Amino acid sequence: MKTVTFILGIFLLKSVLVWYFWPVTKLAGEGEIDRIEVYKSRRKLKAFSKGEYVGEFTISLGRNPVGHKQFEGDEKTPSGKYKIDSKNSRSGYFLNLEISYPNSRDISFAGKYGKDPGG
Repeated sequence: MKTVTFILGIFLLKSVLVWYFWPVTKLAGEGEIDRIEVYKSRRKLKAFSKGEYVGEFTISLGRNPVGHKQFEGDEKTPSGKYKIDSKNSRSGYFLNLEISYPNSRDISFAGKYGKDPGG
């Protein structure tokens, strides 16, 4: 039992170290990203600068990302056109972006069902 625990501990330590030191893919050049497209079912994000494709990145989403977010706790990711407000420095997630969700349409929809839209 001690051997199994030791092996699991070493595996966990290695996993954390690999995650921590894994290189972050950076965009080429100094251009400003002015549009992103998120492909939720593939968990991919495509970045564009002045209409030119810049790169594709693997992203993390909620447990149930497909479909539009409707209510707080539905574990979905919003779909539609939103603005990126800021990089969320309070987030427990790496490189999390804050978006302008919920918008007035999202709030109205959730309100019809007496629920909070989340966000």
